[in-house]
Amino acid sequence: DLSIYQVNSTRPRAWGVGGVRFAGSKAEAIAAVATDTFDPATEVIIVGEPGQDAPPSDVPFATEIESYETDRVNVRADFSDDGFLVVSTRYDPAWRAEVDGEAADVVRADGIFMAVPVEAGQHKVELKFEPTEYVWGRRISVLTLIVLVSGSIGYFAYPVVRRGKRRGSAP
Repeated sequence: DLSIYQVNSTRPRAWGVGGVRFAGSKAEAIAAVATDTFDPATEVIIVGEPGQDAPPSDVPFATEIESYETDRVNVRADFSDDGFLVVSTRYDPAWRAEVDGEAADVVRADGIFMAVPVEAGQHKVELKFEPTEYVWGRRISVLTLIVLVSGSIGYFAYPVVRRGKRRGSAP
């Protein structure tokens, strides 16, 4: 099956919304996004456990991207009400979020994006991509480097220490 959609307006890389609907699956969320009644500027479709739907909100949800890299996104959010910061990056369970330095959930939004629940007020939201393979690979690499450096020091220091013991021994 092939579907072609026309995009009449574009969204920024990150934006805030107050309205929320819940979908039981990614497919349900994508189907809801494809309807004429869905407005990504005012609401988000969250995939997962059902929760309390909230109607679309017209209150301001200001966002400013401070930095946007492939594995890290920093956003300043100034929300007039509780809502969601939606980031137009593909959702992956390896994304981790912090709101003002405190761990926060990263949820699947609109079937493909990611979103972070944010309370009313000014906040700094930091998203980091930390897949388990990367974290363990980094740990193994650091351990390997420590062993390699220690072994090298021991290998090159052994002849010097041995020579010093010979000079200090009695004839």
